[in-house]
Amino acid sequence: MGSNGTNSWEGRLEKSPQADCNDLETLSFINHGHEGYSTEDLIKGKKIEELIHDDPDLIIFENSLINNHYQSLSLEQTEKDLESIMAKLQKELPNAKILILSPYPVANGKIDAKKNKEETK
Repeated sequence: MGSNGTNSWEGRLEKSPQADCNDLETLSFINHGHEGYSTEDLIKGKKIEELIHDDPDLIIFENSLINNHYQSLSLEQTEKDLESIMAKLQKELPNAKILILSPYPVANGKIDAKKNKEETK
């Protein structure tokens, strides 16, 4: 789950195996990324169900820790949400492989600016 575009990691990932092996031309990629979504947003917005509906063989899940932090969701709630998401995926897609990625890095300036803004309140 992440950003769109051919220069994003998803776009590059899609190009790479198809360029290396002609047998993978039928390989399809579906981006269920939702920029700015917290784990709570993914659950409440039924985004996990949309993913399940596509019945993927491989799920690359960039967790929402940074978005949860920006939305002031506690670590306890984050853990609960992630456990719920993973349990649902494992139950509904038992044969799918799931790769969980760390959040995509953000510039320190963005974090510092947000932190400084909160500290001045």
